[in-house]
Amino acid sequence: MRPAFVLLPLVALALAVLLALGGWQLVRLREAQRTEVRREAQVAAPALAWPDATARAPAELDFHRVTVKGRWDPTVLLLANRIRFDTKGEEIVQALLPDGGGPALLVNRGWYPLERKAEVLAALDHDAPATVTGLARYVPDERARETSAGAWSRVDPPTMQPRLGVDLLPWYVIQGERVPSINHVPGALPDQHFQVLGPQAPHLEYAATWFSLAAALAVTTWLRLRPRRAPPPPAPAPSRAR
Repeated sequence: MRPAFVLLPLVALALAVLLALGGWQLVRLREAQRTEVRREAQVAAPALAWPDATARAPAELDFHRVTVKGRWDPTVLLLANRIRFDTKGEEIVQALLPDGGGPALLVNRGWYPLERKAEVLAALDHDAPATVTGLARYVPDERARETSAGAWSRVDPPTMQPRLGVDLLPWYVIQGERVPSINHVPGALPDQHFQVLGPQAPHLEYAATWFSLAAALAVTTWLRLRPRRAPPPPAPAPSRAR
């Protein structure tokens, strides 16, 4: 047996793995596309009234718009290092106590640049009644942390609840309406809007990479193992005349 052919089972296994990885990325791409279509439909649907929203499971409520009336809890939490419009700022998080009672709802009330912090916080209606419409989010697998300066890394009801001292729903709301671009011109501060990002992982590019590697391996193996023609026999030397 030629030594090169001993490697054929390993080459076949490598090809199977590469093709499987490419196929898996295509499956992931289709799943991401279905998720995006479903998410767009949820965002475009009319905002849910508060009784309808609280009747749904948190995972089912994610990426739906909701409307709730209540009164602000006076405690304000801040999310640090939020960049918008190429400007460093912070976002305001406050608990809304719904009319009719029940657990409070954390609300991201918007963004402001750091140089406007004192002005924006002084103008907040800290404990006034409010009607909030925004995007519901439920992200149970990401935990927030509080910095030594008292700011937070993200909105996280379970982690923030002891700091606020009120019962909180496990989901929260980003107050405002959707904007199509992160470069929109802000109006009044705090700037209140949300974006819905599409799939971030380049599954199609990953699939193309795996399939290209499989093709390269197949061509290299064929070139290495293809039958080679035997060289033609040397022509007989011409006989000399005597």
